[in-house]
Amino acid sequence: MNLEALRVRNYRTIDDSGWVSVDNFLTLIGRNESGKTAFMEAVQGLNPPSSADEYVPYEDYPREEWATYSDRHESDPDLVASARFTLDSEERQAVRDAYGDVLAGDSATASRDYRNDLRWRLSLEDGAPREYPQAECDLPEAPSAQLTTVAALSGLPDHRREDERQHDERRHERLHAPVGAREPVREREAEDGRDDRARCRRHERGSRSREDVGLGQAPDDRPRRLGEDEREQRHEVVTEQESAE
Repeated sequence: MNLEALRVRNYRTIDDSGWVSVDNFLTLIGRNESGKTAFMEAVQGLNPPSSADEYVPYEDYPREEWATYSDRHESDPDLVASARFTLDSEERQAVRDAYGDVLAGDSATASRDYRNDLRWRLSLEDGAPREYPQAECDLPEAPSAQLTTVAALSGLPDHRREDERQHDERRHERLHAPVGAREPVREREAEDGRDDRARCRRHERGSRSREDVGLGQAPDDRPRRLGEDEREQRHEVVTEQESAE
């Protein structure tokens, strides 16, 4: 791949640098505190040499915008640095061998967001994201038919398993139930937990090998904790045996 351009957004003093063309070398010229160092640090975060060089939202996001952005950071993290490449003939052939004639161009863009997730964007032929799953995947009849009617994969309905959906619905009901109505739920969960622990204890006791522990042996041959009187009695027996010897 040949690097064509770089772009930095939402990083310290930089709102959006726009695409900066890159040839064999790149020279940044500007006044002090104009963002030259920030630009290069953000670009380094595309492929950080260590975790210490990854983006830290609270430190790196523009301060004046942090209060607004922080509310959506987890669900919709902003992009920071992007690099646009040109695929060479061997790389295009590798994509063709793996996925067929899906590429609509030779451009590829890599971007990293404030969650430090790397994203790749390729130019694809119209319909390629829908046609490839149909041809290569053993899809049930309903999803396969729906692929032919949507313009993009995001238009497909949610086909999660019904039990997962019901779990989400029950969790939503518990979170939004009145305080008084939540107590029985917590009590049931606590009872379920106690039942599980009791079953585990019974299973553990049943799997222990039988052993003779002398005084304090339980009637059913399972070892049990000795009481204070029993420990003293056992100590006296041992002492008498040692004296006899």
